[in-house]
Amino acid sequence: MTQLKEVIHFYLRCPVWITRNIEGNPVIEQLTPHMLYDDYDELCEPSGERMRLMLRPLSSMTEEEMKHIWKLIHRRDFVGNNIIWFDKESSSSAKRWVLSSGCERLGIEMTGNIWADSDLHHFKYNPHFATAYLLSRGFDLFGLIESNQAIDTTHNPH
Repeated sequence: MTQLKEVIHFYLRCPVWITRNIEGNPVIEQLTPHMLYDDYDELCEPSGERMRLMLRPLSSMTEEEMKHIWKLIHRRDFVGNNIIWFDKESSSSAKRWVLSSGCERLGIEMTGNIWADSDLHHFKYNPHFATAYLLSRGFDLFGLIESNQAIDTTHNPH
């Protein structure tokens, strides 16, 4: 299991729910380098009593966000309209979104894996562009919501 303290730096500018600010009120602020330095222990505290990182599960990805990832990988707009959600079909396959346009496909798995192929042959692409985009949009790529180290914004919008 990934620990929040190992990956929190990837989530700069993501929302953090603070139970009490200086005035004693609950607030939501963006995660800043200053907070990482001054409030690191409270941010990474397992109970999350004072501060909790707020993230989105990959299953909440919008069609627009999926199309943006397609463009990052294929270097052109998504022209198809075939976007399919695959719930877990067997123990070997992950829940995933699949976008297809002609003979090209893009899979975005809920495990954080992204794959692309053309005519069922995988091709090389730079996955860091897609990862950076997903992190910038506040997606949980490390199972932090499931391990109760972050708040799921789709269920707890505060």
